[in-house]
Amino acid sequence: MDERIENPELKEIMKTAPEDMTEEQLEAFVDAFMEATFIIPAELNSDSEALEGKTDEEIALDEEIDLEIMKLEDEDGEVLFPIYTDDDELEKLAAEEDTNIYGLVIQAEDLAQFLHEIVDDEFDAVIVNPFHENAVELPIEAILELFDIESCDDPNCTDPTHNH
Repeated sequence: MDERIENPELKEIMKTAPEDMTEEQLEAFVDAFMEATFIIPAELNSDSEALEGKTDEEIALDEEIDLEIMKLEDEDGEVLFPIYTDDDELEKLAAEEDTNIYGLVIQAEDLAQFLHEIVDDEFDAVIVNPFHENAVELPIEAILELFDIESCDDPNCTDPTHNH
């Protein structure tokens, strides 16, 4: 990750706790979320040379590279998929963990597609900035709906908006 990731508009909105947001703030959050670039924390279990010359999206989808997306668990036992709005928030995770963390940089729309492709029953929700005082937990289905990603089990389906 050479460039610093920052989402100032999203971070500004997140200064308000989700339960205290007005309808206008919630709409602004959704708009900023959809335009954001996020960092997905992962542990690298492969040789770091395998990453050379590849984009984060290529790394995330390369089956030869053993990257394990970090999981968090909330007090109710739900398994959360953590994403971070910026490098400063990711550093809070690094301070908590005693391991090398690799940050995958991904656009929100690509994140939604990534979630659709990798998430089965492994994750219950996504959490934005888990170590922030106003962390936001989002159902995965809600993120998929934002980007019109629909699952379809019909092998004969020809609807281009459905993912098979």
